[in-house]
Order: sequence, then structure tokens, then C-alpha cells
Amino acid sequence: MLQIKQNPYQKQIMVLQIDSKRTSAPVATQLYIETPESIRLNEELKENLKHTSWAPRPNTKPNSRERKLLANIKRLAKNDGNYD
Repeated sequence: MLQIKQNPYQKQIMVLQIDSKRTSAPVATQLYIETPESIRLNEELKENLKHTSWAPRPNTKPNSRERKLLANIKRLAKNDGNYD
């Protein structure tokens, strides 16, 4: 049994067989199965994420000053992640 994290999903798989050499993806998928519980949990998570907004949406278009502030925040986040 292996647990694989693929953000935001987590898969629990059971390895059925190990191949001695690297093979194609269709062949590799026949070497393991995902547990039914893992499939169910990931489907529930997928449904919940459909209704989630990843970025806040303003009611109005930002003015010039607000656009500059947003650009500065993005630049700081890109450079070092600190907002101080």
C-alpha cells in the first residue's frame, strides 16, 4: 500500500506487481489499483472544489491607484513572499 499526495488530492493505492523496467503509462496503470475509499474521498473533494472561488472578485474594476497596489503586492510575492 502506498499513499501518494497530488495536491490537493491524496491517493491510496495497492501495488499488484512491480515491473523490472520502465514501461508506458497504460501498462503501468495495470500494475496497481486505487482503493475504493480513496476514489470516493477524491470525488467528494473534487465536487467541493468546484464551488470554491480561488481568487476574490471585486465588485468594481480597480482604479489606477488600486492597480498599482495590486502590482506591488504581486511583485513582492514573486520576489520573496514577504509583504512587510
